[in-house]
Amino acid sequence: MKRLLLVGARKEAVKAAQKATYPFLIWNETFIPKRNSISAIIATKENSVIPAAKLRKKLNLPGIYPRTALLCRDKFLMKRLLQKQKIHVTPFSILSKKTPALWLEKTFGFPMVLKKRDSSGSRGQKIIRDRSRLQKSIQAGFLAEKWIQGKEYSVESFIQNKKILFRNITEYYLPTHINIMPAALSKTVRKKIDLLNAKVIRALKIHQGITHLECFMTQKGLVFGEIAIRPPGGYLMHLLKMTYGFDPWKALFDIELGKKVTFPKKNKKTTGSWVIHPGSGMVSRVRGLKTIKSLPQVRKISLRLKEGDTLKKRGSVGESYGKILLSTQTRKELLETISKIQNLLKITVS
Repeated sequence: MKRLLLVGARKEAVKAAQKATYPFLIWNETFIPKRNSISAIIATKENSVIPAAKLRKKLNLPGIYPRTALLCRDKFLMKRLLQKQKIHVTPFSILSKKTPALWLEKTFGFPMVLKKRDSSGSRGQKIIRDRSRLQKSIQAGFLAEKWIQGKEYSVESFIQNKKILFRNITEYYLPTHINIMPAALSKTVRKKIDLLNAKVIRALKIHQGITHLECFMTQKGLVFGEIAIRPPGGYLMHLLKMTYGFDPWKALFDIELGKKVTFPKKNKKTTGSWVIHPGSGMVSRVRGLKTIKSLPQVRKISLRLKEGDTLKKRGSVGESYGKILLSTQTRKELLETISKIQNLLKITVS
């Protein structure tokens, strides 16, 4: 019997495969599947993108192969290629141990971003705001980037046979904490984001699967951030289902299996995800949770902290102590609900 091979044991993916009643296996490094036992390979998270691509090539299965996977994993190679394609990216450079701090300061100014070439979700990222931190933060192989000042968006796309079958634009309403789907955009801005998304996908030769592109609308125009070829985090897969009424995991499985997939043409709801992380320290007070749970717009809520807990510093946007998922008929209702929750939820950390 042929099966899906899930690379990366992401709980959402496992539950979705079970719900869709698709036979599946979860890959590990000691397991080498046979060609005739696997129908499609799914990279479920960032660090599984390259292993999944290598397995596809080894087993001669359709989908993303190692060259494209590397370009979408290595931020330096990605941005260098796109820059050559005349796509607007923020200034960047690879660091060595001998990179002069003064040159970085003159080239990028403050704040600047230092991060690993293959990082995701701001993991390991450093935002350098002054000269005192710069010298000790220089690490060979890290990527230095000029800070982008602008409104951030992401684009979630489903692609099959080189064609974008579906795309959604998400608004980063409160970056690293609150996302809204779909974004409220003028026709002009929406068209610019759509064109950028299509141009990047074409330049990187992404012909199949799901992509998550991040970009910024600045005073000087639209700036590309990065793109990933795996399902997004930040509960965006939940929001896609809540907003449009289809199962994005099943859609991805079907695309990789070569099945015909149909997508809704417009959203049914306006939704939001609220990732909770109040910062590091000891929790001295938690208030408002019971009232928030009673709000009709709240679809899911979880909070994994209590008074007396000691919270760690947030290492990436993927780290949190809870979530709130919201669903409303209109953007106005969603914004009103967000404002209400901001007034109700009180988590004091000292």
